[in-house]
Amino acid sequence: MAFKKNDQNSWSLINKKAYEKKGKAYDLVRPLKLYGYLSKYFKKTLSRYLSKSKSSRIIDAGCGTGNSTYFLDKCVLNCEIKGIDQAKKMLDVAKQKKFRNKVSFEQISIEELSSENKYDAIQFFQVIHHFKDIRVVLSASERVLKKDGVIFFIDFFSRNPFVKFLNFIYCNFLGQGKYYSRDFNLAKTQLKKNGYSVLEIKTHPVFMNYSLIVAKKIN
Repeated sequence: MAFKKNDQNSWSLINKKAYEKKGKAYDLVRPLKLYGYLSKYFKKTLSRYLSKSKSSRIIDAGCGTGNSTYFLDKCVLNCEIKGIDQAKKMLDVAKQKKFRNKVSFEQISIEELSSENKYDAIQFFQVIHHFKDIRVVLSASERVLKKDGVIFFIDFFSRNPFVKFLNFIYCNFLGQGKYYSRDFNLAKTQLKKNGYSVLEIKTHPVFMNYSLIVAKKIN
């Protein structure tokens, strides 16, 4: 899928418009402890899809202030994590946080990454609900993902009408950008249409708005 400079579905425009003015304010209602708590439930699943014999290279796409990077850092060991985002103020906050893996940050969109550098996995932590067309995310990912690489989608996939309504209000009216609802069935259908196999699905038992889909390109 080609990306046009003025395409309203492009990664750069959606990400920058919603978040370029944010910084420390973004973390006021998102305590880092929450992400550490979430990692305890999801880390076995994420680590299962990464090599245990060699260091894995992972992209955290749309990393923002680094909370999602912190989550990923708590889930995996012996990895090289690259957090990318278009919003400089968000990245300035991310760079102040402490990590146990080798972590770096860059102000760039996944569309702009060099296709010469391939990664073992890409994480989209509460990112794809900003995209009406999931092909935008998948096309950008395929350029930089290794042949056997996987994608971790952590997002809102609830069927509950009340939860979906709250997420809609949160994203559209509290400065979080556009929100496009997907339940698991729709997400799986869209992934399969684009040549992806869904390997695993997992939802946090308490914070049910945090669900994980592990997907892999069918070769």
